[in-house]
Amino acid sequence: MRSLCRSPTSFQLAGRVLLIFLFIGFVFQGQWSFARVLVSLVGLGACIMVVVGFKAKYSATFLVLLLSISNILINNWWSVHPNHPQKDYLRFDFFQTLSIVGGLLLLVTTGPGGLSMDEKVRRPRSLGNSQALADPALCLSSPSRRRTTKRETVIASGRGSW
Repeated sequence: MRSLCRSPTSFQLAGRVLLIFLFIGFVFQGQWSFARVLVSLVGLGACIMVVVGFKAKYSATFLVLLLSISNILINNWWSVHPNHPQKDYLRFDFFQTLSIVGGLLLLVTTGPGGLSMDEKVRRPRSLGNSQALADPALCLSSPSRRRTTKRETVIASGRGSW
């Protein structure tokens, strides 16, 4: 049962890595200029933060804004003549970039998962490694985060008082 509890966090890590591969593939297409190199370097820094899971929501939000703006400016297939040969390529690139934005928005809403620096910082060390890896929101059979003391058990059963 423990391996089933850990698999969602592994899938979240794999999803973060695959999203960044899509983004890196998008960055290396097209003409190079000084502005594009600058944006690519800043985007690469945000990509590394997403993969590692350090401030992943903020860096994913930044990438969503960066990709959305560049997608509208670069892949504007609606402004190209209907018979132009580039129209289909621009439309394909537009919707491919839109799918990357959708994946990053999922990361923003759900968080980076248990295998990230954000989760390691948020959870205290006293919980232990096995409990820090299992995400109780995704695994219904996970053990309680804190063990109850004998005194709390007696009080909860109604046989004692403070």
